[in-house]
Amino acid sequence: MSDYLMDKIVPSVRQSALQRICKAYRPSVSADFVLKELGFDIHNREEVEGGKAWMESCGCRFEGEMLVTKDTALKESVVGVKN
Repeated sequence: MSDYLMDKIVPSVRQSALQRICKAYRPSVSADFVLKELGFDIHNREEVEGGKAWMESCGCRFEGEMLVTKDTALKESVVGVKN
């Protein structure tokens, strides 16, 4: 039962954490650092790609491997990422 509860809580906690990271790290921050802080396994390439897709669906803008926080306008994600 706890797995089902976590599936409901994790997306909102990640969204909240992403908002705080974007506010704290201006003008940019490493995408790998953000993914690690949000609980994604940065050594698993498939999970990194899924995490970046989720971040892009939240409105994140990237330049190479950097998240450009000053150009990011966050919104609620429409992509579900399971971790």
